[in-house]
Amino acid sequence: MGVKAWIAFDDTDDYEQGCTTFVMYNFLKEFLRTRSEDRIIGLPRLVRLNPYVPFKTRGNAAVAVQVEIDDPYELLEMGIGVVDKFYVHGAKTSPGIVVSRVNDEKWFYYSALSDVIPRAVAERVAKRIKALTWGGRGIIGGLAAIMADLSESTFELLSYRDGERPPIDADMLRTLSKLTEPFTFANMDRERPLIVPSTNDPVLFGVRGDSPFHVMYISNALTFLLGINPKWLLYETNQGTGAGFALIGNKVYQATAVSGYVNSITRSKEGHALIKVNNESIIIYRHTGMGGAIGNYVMVLGGRRPGINDNSIYAESIFSINESPQVSNPRCPKCGSVLKSAGKGELKCIKCGFKAYLPKIVKGNWSFRELFPNMGERRHLAKIPERVGLEGTSKLFDHVIEWIR
Repeated sequence: MGVKAWIAFDDTDDYEQGCTTFVMYNFLKEFLRTRSEDRIIGLPRLVRLNPYVPFKTRGNAAVAVQVEIDDPYELLEMGIGVVDKFYVHGAKTSPGIVVSRVNDEKWFYYSALSDVIPRAVAERVAKRIKALTWGGRGIIGGLAAIMADLSESTFELLSYRDGERPPIDADMLRTLSKLTEPFTFANMDRERPLIVPSTNDPVLFGVRGDSPFHVMYISNALTFLLGINPKWLLYETNQGTGAGFALIGNKVYQATAVSGYVNSITRSKEGHALIKVNNESIIIYRHTGMGGAIGNYVMVLGGRRPGINDNSIYAESIFSINESPQVSNPRCPKCGSVLKSAGKGELKCIKCGFKAYLPKIVKGNWSFRELFPNMGERRHLAKIPERVGLEGTSKLFDHVIEWIR
């Protein structure tokens, strides 16, 4: 009788090549070469972590899977063999592997979502829970992937290529997206397909959604129309769930939230907006599409990185209340003239001498607006409006056949 254990990988790719998810694909293929599929428990996990850490990999994703194994050391040895073969050698990678029989240290996952965790902390946690580790900095993300809370989750089917990456027709993808909405998301950004990476990695395309069957429908249709039969792997993920803001901080490299009145708005020569909210510097990149509609009172969600004042906030989304209000003084109740300020909040009528403390008149749009980046500029973890009302959908589906090909 075997034991249940998790194995996780991280930090195997760089910004131009390689893919940690492809390492997991090859590990599972090696596992299935000598073992039955029923020894793999559930779907593998693709877990996005804090996008603001300075040493993140391209997508800052770690992967994990639970299996039944006779000996955890045997599992680690198999993982080492696969990682050594498929990680990007000679790059700034620091691959790591974690094998653990427990996954209940959820605090570690939430810290990895929104803060910087030193490697020494990960090593102490691994030692305390008697987990096996190998490698470098990647053990941080690997441990976080094992400990991930996926009570709210989505799916991504990643397809891998052997040769050149064939182009995907935008009209074809748009049609498939409309057929599967709202159960797939982030397929298109206006006229641009988002499922195809721009780097030289093994991924052919990746389709995301709340239903594994709708995700697989698009993938099957694309591979048929392209005339190919690629490798693929279906993941359960934390993408699109908003999990990155589960913990809020005020230090550099942490997720953060700021609310208040906008004190000033300036623009760089490139068109990026710099706004001041309660003396906090908030940067809104021009290409996000959010810079043109900043309200008077806002709440900004983003992450802190060294910038203009060494602690700038890079906006991910903006919630705007009472946009562009017009504030004016009331009229005099005696003669009808517009009252003037007399200092310290007091109002005075220049014509008849009336004085009083009266409220200002505020006119404007009192609606609540949510400003999000263009689809192609959104973070992997960002909760997108298209998913509102679909929370928990992923838990309605049983195990999917042909999750790996």
